[in-house]
Amino acid sequence: MNDISPLTKLKALYQSVVAPHRFLEIPEKDTLLQYGLLLILLRWLGTSVIYQVRDYHGSWKPLFPPPFGVDVDTYAHFQKYFSLAFGFGIMAAVTIGLAGYLQLIKKGVPMLQIFNILGFTFFLPSGLALIFDVAVVYTIGFGIVVIPFHTLILMWESAAAVEIISGVRNLKLSEKVLSTAVIMVIWILLCAALWR
Repeated sequence: MNDISPLTKLKALYQSVVAPHRFLEIPEKDTLLQYGLLLILLRWLGTSVIYQVRDYHGSWKPLFPPPFGVDVDTYAHFQKYFSLAFGFGIMAAVTIGLAGYLQLIKKGVPMLQIFNILGFTFFLPSGLALIFDVAVVYTIGFGIVVIPFHTLILMWESAAAVEIISGVRNLKLSEKVLSTAVIMVIWILLCAALWR
């Protein structure tokens, strides 16, 4: 994996979300996909760092009450120390759900391949979301404005992953739309139930 140039790695990251249909044209794509796990780790470590400095009672208090009647301080503790585990859990759930749907429509893709593709497509957009969140917190305060932005980011990440998978399995438009919906529904349901 180390013999791939840094420029090729950056190009792959860029193409995974800006021109996902061209990602598969990169000759080293199979080797590059092995970085998916690392990108998921880096994505959720970045999120975890944000939670370490988050003000749960001030400008960055949760938009909705913590789940299961947990008080904000207990929830903050869990979010700070378990965000990495939650991140891997949500990525695994999305992988399993999408793999199940693709198997159902007879266009199965190995789960590890889906997981690694998600690693690429969920990396750069999430960085933009973190920057946006910090900017919002320090200007107008964390509020409902983040929900449409995060929904658009999720749609972008999901559609990019599906576009790459479509290059492997030749999905019809309806299958792409439903695959994107599967990713988004799993993500939104888990976040609505557990994450604030």
